[in-house]
Amino acid sequence: MNRIIAVVGGGAAGCMAAVSAARSAAGEPVQIILLEEGKGIGAKIRITGNGRCNLTNLQIRPEHYYSVEQADPMRIYEKYSPDALRSFFEERGVFLHSRGDLIYPLTDRADTVAELFERELLREKVQVQYDARIREIRREGKRFLLRDEHGNSWQADTVILATGGLTGKRLGCRGDGYALSQQMGLHVTDCFPALTYLKTDCAGLAAADGVRCEAELKLLIGDKVTAQERGELQITKKGLSGIVCFQISHPAAQALRTGREVILQIDFAPDITDDQLRKQILERMKKVPEENPALSELFFGMIHPGAAAMIIRGSGQVEERKARKLHPEELMKLLKQIKVFRVRITGTGDYEEAQVTAGGVRMKDLNENLEAADCEGLYLCGELLDVDGLCGGYNLTFAMCSGAVCGMAAAEKISRMISQGG
Repeated sequence: MNRIIAVVGGGAAGCMAAVSAARSAAGEPVQIILLEEGKGIGAKIRITGNGRCNLTNLQIRPEHYYSVEQADPMRIYEKYSPDALRSFFEERGVFLHSRGDLIYPLTDRADTVAELFERELLREKVQVQYDARIREIRREGKRFLLRDEHGNSWQADTVILATGGLTGKRLGCRGDGYALSQQMGLHVTDCFPALTYLKTDCAGLAAADGVRCEAELKLLIGDKVTAQERGELQITKKGLSGIVCFQISHPAAQALRTGREVILQIDFAPDITDDQLRKQILERMKKVPEENPALSELFFGMIHPGAAAMIIRGSGQVEERKARKLHPEELMKLLKQIKVFRVRITGTGDYEEAQVTAGGVRMKDLNENLEAADCEGLYLCGELLDVDGLCGGYNLTFAMCSGAVCGMAAAEKISRMISQGG
């Protein structure tokens, strides 16, 4: 009788789990079944990195990851490292190249990665079943029973859940793995969107719609700077976006969920020192009595006009107002906001506007092989777990490396079952 390893989910984590299980079980009477609810594998892979697929990063450190319950994702890399991940692709003919520390396929096509997994699943004789949205999992004796929404069922000796989180329902990420995990007695933390934009009630937001500018951001929670990022800030009518905002969306969202005030401090001129700004302000202030410029003119040449409009309106003024209408101290205070402009953060984008899900199945309830401590033979990996990373390939790295760990561990367990005749 063939032993069966069932992998639920055909994303990056699931594909890596299935391929790793098949390779590790080579020569054993083992069948690997991949159950995917869509009509193809790797739907989310294909849009990763704006279609270019930032596979991994040369710098993988603990500070690149968050966890609602302080899980340690780095322990996964002791089992299957980012170096091993790069070798996996290179050994299969996918050339890689870097942009700084970011690693991409040389083709700059995310489809290259998805197509590689399609080839490997075929080569390793993994049985792929599409249109199989699993809605039920339970024990039947020593085996697992899986049933999809159409009533079809499969039995397996070990199961790997790799269903993803809640980001991208149209891509099959609908949170099914959380319900399946709970059916098996696992605890799921509260989840929320991460790597998404920030909402604000700033009155000047609409005036800066479409602005893209270099900025330095500081996230203040209870007057304490909890995160800091520099890069391109994108401003839209909906809120503040760009990678700089995505990177700090997790702590912002977590603080908002606990009722704390969240303030974002923006430096619109990070390359200008405070002294340089002060001298420029004093020079411009000298011209106010004579020229009496509009407030917008005072910002000319220092920052983007849209950002200036945001500062002016956010301060309760209008761009056309004459400078002499304000007291000199008010003008100084207004201009200084070029480097210290504060807005209140009121929320974040939803799951359809986010790249990853924060929260999930508690990693601390799994052993070193990501096997459920209280449910032998059940493994979990990828975004389903309570781990989310920053932009930069960290999430995809974790998904694939954790999938590899699960696949190898599940195959090893099957091998022991066969050798023991159990």
